[in-house]
Amino acid sequence: SDTDMSSIESWEPIGTETHPFVGTFDGGENEITNLTVNSVNAGAGLFGYANGATISNLTIKSGTISGADYVGIFCGKATSTDIVDCYTNLTPVATSGTNVEQFIGSGASADGNRRAYTLTIVYTYMFDSSPAYDTYSEAHIYNSTYSIDSPEISGYIADVEVVTGTMMEKTTVYVSYRPS
Repeated sequence: SDTDMSSIESWEPIGTETHPFVGTFDGGENEITNLTVNSVNAGAGLFGYANGATISNLTIKSGTISGADYVGIFCGKATSTDIVDCYTNLTPVATSGTNVEQFIGSGASADGNRRAYTLTIVYTYMFDSSPAYDTYSEAHIYNSTYSIDSPEISGYIADVEVVTGTMMEKTTVYVSYRPS
């Protein structure tokens, strides 16, 4: 079931560098809200370290994730680990170090990780570049295809009706609306 973690001041990530998570975690298509991780150590996320693991079917909807290094919403550092059908729009923060990514703080694709990157779509009015609609921001698995319909706005036409592509790295797309 969905889990509100607001009663936990600071979540202790599952798995350490010496004892990483090695199993399968299936979130059952549930959501976690109000996840807070304030770690002074490396390996910050729902999972700190994972090796040969699978983390799947979970959305982390709200919270704050910060740590010294190896910081990711789902896992700080992962080796030969798959993150499958997991979603978040949160951005982790590294208090020091540079290994910070939305899904997995560190773990090369060569290790078999299913890396995910953020696709951001900014919707603006053509004539003044002011916001036309809420910005879309969601993580997509590396090398997966995406197809996002531009929202309909009464009296305006989008210059791109459907944003499509293959996720290769963090991407921002701008869609402009002109009067119809």
